[in-house]
Amino acid sequence: MTDCVSFAINVLTMAGTVAAVFVALYLYWAAQRPDVIAFLSHDRDNGCVLFVVENVGKGVAEDVKIDSFDFDLVQEKYRDFVRERSFLTKGIPVLVPGDLRSTVILDGPEIKDFDSVVSQVSLSYKRKGFCGPKLENRSFPLDYYSFCGSLYTKSDLHKLRVATEVIAGIRTKEQAKKD
Repeated sequence: MTDCVSFAINVLTMAGTVAAVFVALYLYWAAQRPDVIAFLSHDRDNGCVLFVVENVGKGVAEDVKIDSFDFDLVQEKYRDFVRERSFLTKGIPVLVPGDLRSTVILDGPEIKDFDSVVSQVSLSYKRKGFCGPKLENRSFPLDYYSFCGSLYTKSDLHKLRVATEVIAGIRTKEQAKKD
């Protein structure tokens, strides 16, 4: 009887150890995945809104494609260029961890005209899987309204650049006051 109980305890211990190894391997594998996100970013120093695709994960994302993007989000003067030539149409062959791609989609005071615009963007990318490449699909909301109506100040770096341009004679003091 004691041998039977001892054998059962040994089997359960071994099964628990094997399960712990598999869980540890899975967690390690999952931590090495890419995590590609898309969002709008407001560059206050240059007065523009950027569309950004960034890999915030720890793995390489391959063949990143923007599956759906509403080009009405893009200011009319940039729309044709962005539609025909940017990564939004062509995709991104490789996006390494911590890397990003961005493009200006709106600049100037026209942001107030886009305050009610809300859209979705869908993207897909390939990552390493247990049995070969795996296709990931993600979707993100894009909005302008969270930027509109906010008060911003220029960064210290921007102020330093303007002051240097005034000293160098590239800008007048009157132009610098506008910035």
